Amino acid sequence: MLLENYWIIKDEDKETFYRIRDSISSLRPFISDKLGYQTIITPQIIKHSFNVFRR
Repeated sequence: MLLENYWIIKDEDKETFYRIRDSISSLRPFISDKLGYQTIITPQIIKHSFNVFRR
């Protein structure tokens, strides 16, 4: 779901927001290491962005 959407806004889709937030510890290594994305989580949104400083 996170890869299909650039960001997930809690007020618009609470179920998806909490599902991703609760499982981010298992998702983050794959998203970062394999896809090169940085995951940003705030109290209101979850988003991913391309990590341009990846070596």
